[in-house]
Amino acid sequence: MSERRYTDEEVATIFERAAGLPIGVGRTVELDRPRSDSDWERLVADLRETFEARGMVRYDGPFRQWTNGNPQALVEPTRAVTGSDFRR
Repeated sequence: MSERRYTDEEVATIFERAAGLPIGVGRTVELDRPRSDSDWERLVADLRETFEARGMVRYDGPFRQWTNGNPQALVEPTRAVTGSDFRR
């Protein structure tokens, strides 16, 4: 039985289609209360362990962010928790 051979054009088409696929995972979770600084610090410790990476932490008022290249975690207040809308 002979093996199927792809032409250069077919190979280029395969790689073009494979390279256009979105790569990412996202999840938004509404929490029932504002998180304390110690809650945030425990989350960052878990993220560092999970991704085996130190990452960078930013604080901007009530907003918290941990990033390590593409992996990132954001904690921000929402109307459901604070009674006001910080996302304007």
